[in-house]
Amino acid sequence: STGIFDGHLCAAFDGNQTIFSIPYTADYVVAFNTITGITTELRDWPSDVDLNSPGTPFVGAVFDGNRYIWLSPYDAKHVARIDVTDGGTIDKAPFTWPAGVTSIGEHAFSGAACDTEFVWFAPRKSNSVVRINIHTNEVIHITSWNQVGAGFVKSDGFTGIVFDGVNQMWLCPGQANQFVRVSTDRTVKMTGFKDFPVEFQVNWGVEYAFIGCTYDRRRRTLWAPPPDGSSHLIRLDSDTGSMKAIPLFFDSGKPLPKQFYARAVFTGGDALMLV
Repeated sequence: STGIFDGHLCAAFDGNQTIFSIPYTADYVVAFNTITGITTELRDWPSDVDLNSPGTPFVGAVFDGNRYIWLSPYDAKHVARIDVTDGGTIDKAPFTWPAGVTSIGEHAFSGAACDTEFVWFAPRKSNSVVRINIHTNEVIHITSWNQVGAGFVKSDGFTGIVFDGVNQMWLCPGQANQFVRVSTDRTVKMTGFKDFPVEFQVNWGVEYAFIGCTYDRRRRTLWAPPPDGSSHLIRLDSDTGSMKAIPLFFDSGKPLPKQFYARAVFTGGDALMLV
């Protein structure tokens, strides 16, 4: 295949009419106009954004609700932004990594979320959750893993992050062995959730439990599909912390194969789309 979306894994919507597809192994962004169907390749990277080729520059992106789509740096050494108000100019986010943030350019972050004031990046190999103020570009890093709770092992970290629409960020475990909730207030308190149902089986630290998750704000539940190691979808009640394993079957009754789904998208109504 030589399609325009080859080498792309994640995308973000600008809140208007354009979806921006983010490069995974490609070296360009694709802007897809949902009204006209026109696609545009954005290749004009600023010289001060180090994509660290030939690696995987970005995994994850989020629109800040105002002006920019922020790209989560995986192997790239900088955070890049796409200005959605001028057709897609790309620039380097104007901040400096705080001292102590590790693994920049080496599978550092995987996933981004915004709470209307801050953009948050989920750590993969990095030791820190990073939060950037979208108005002032002030940045802090959070490493309070000792708050998570007994038995927490970060390992190869997290593969996604979602906002509950109120005051909590949720980190989706890849090889980390717990979901982690981070409060968005000044305390940035971390809390771990590890009581997985017995039906959910994964070889922690070896297999990836999840590649991403989504949040149902109406029912206040977190949903995570299993990419490998299990045939169950996990639903976490964000008020109680309880989890339920939901078996996945085709209409024929045949179980879905492992490694079938990687991500979930909530429609806003009563449906969950597994992709």
